[in-house]
Amino acid sequence: METEERTGPEGYTRAALEALADIALGRKSYPARDKDGREVPCQPTVAERLKALELLSRWSGEAGTGARAEPARIVDDV
Repeated sequence: METEERTGPEGYTRAALEALADIALGRKSYPARDKDGREVPCQPTVAERLKALELLSRWSGEAGTGARAEPARIVDDV
């Protein structure tokens, strides 16, 4: 059984980091059910996107090279 390579101190894998980035940027949709029971694509909510950004920033702060980055400016593109 092959395991994925851990890339950060919190144990995030590369796949997990890519998924967080996709969620944060709104590029990933998830199946949800409408009132008739059909599956429809659903975009992550603003709260979910902000949480993904928070997790990414926490990872980059711990795994970074020590350089301080400017605070992220979040623009609501919804």
